[in-house]
Amino acid sequence: MLNVELTVPMPCLNEAEALDMCVAKTKTAIEKDHLSAEILTADNGSTDAPQKLARQAGAQVVAVLTRGEPSEAGQPEKEPLPLPIRRSGWTL
Repeated sequence: MLNVELTVPMPCLNEAEALDMCVAKTKTAIEKDHLSAEILTADNGSTDAPQKLARQAGAQVVAVLTRGEPSEAGQPEKEPLPLPIRRSGWTL
């Protein structure tokens, strides 16, 4: 099993056009710095299917139950992002 030291979360809502580029740039930075990291895309109820693109680009995907822009989804202390598949000790 891969020892993951860092999780990079990417919240998204209808951002299919930019998501693959964001994941690719993050993967490049991870590889450049030889990090043991995972990219976790948190989908906030998108209708433009970014989940498939995120997986194809190498990210993991988790559905967020509260729909809306990430900044509108609730306060972290009241409504934390569900990160059930996060495998690292640190989250960026």
